[in-house]
Amino acid sequence: MGKADVIKRWKPELKKLGFVYRRSMFLYRKTEDQAIQFGVSIQRSIHEARFKVHVTIILKNPLIDRPELEVLLGGNISREGARVHETNSTWWPENELGEALMFVKVHAMHWFDEHRVIQHLVDLFEEAISQRIGPEYVLQPIDESKYPAWYREWHPPVDTAERRVGPLYLYQTAVLHYLNGDHANAIARTKDWMEVIGPSDTVWRAKAENQLATLTKATRLN
Repeated sequence: MGKADVIKRWKPELKKLGFVYRRSMFLYRKTEDQAIQFGVSIQRSIHEARFKVHVTIILKNPLIDRPELEVLLGGNISREGARVHETNSTWWPENELGEALMFVKVHAMHWFDEHRVIQHLVDLFEEAISQRIGPEYVLQPIDESKYPAWYREWHPPVDTAERRVGPLYLYQTAVLHYLNGDHANAIARTKDWMEVIGPSDTVWRAKAENQLATLTKATRLN
């Protein structure tokens, strides 16, 4: 069974929950015109007939022209709930896809409702910046001491001060501050984002400059 077969089977049931299949995922209709959207997608392993079901909080940046849908925070459906890190429990054999769909119905909207609140997302991303880690590691910490010895040898721990904050997180945090009505911190994080953009990355720099200009103009109007 391929991914297309699963999508065809799941369409009627997910339609009842308010999802429509567009852009290679099931998008939640009620959020389609909002800055924070929600989607469910299916991934098939390239090696064997097993599947992952992703739940994704999506950002549509209102500060730029013709914004694309961007992944803000993602999880994988398991029997226990949505897990941000991949484990054996987040893979579903072909013969368990009916059960997987049942757990999508149980967990997907609950996970979205838990994490869709803007203030919660702001706090999550700011904590990630403070710790210099991805927001998924704030949401679901990993005990690195449980990694096998060979992994710890090849990936020795790095002090927080030596970690680099990814420009994507600074950019998305700026937008979240704006959506939260905090223009000052939106501008501050946009400037932080601009500082870590490489000189050759002209696309991102233009995007950052446009966002800063829009934020500055909006702040003056207020």
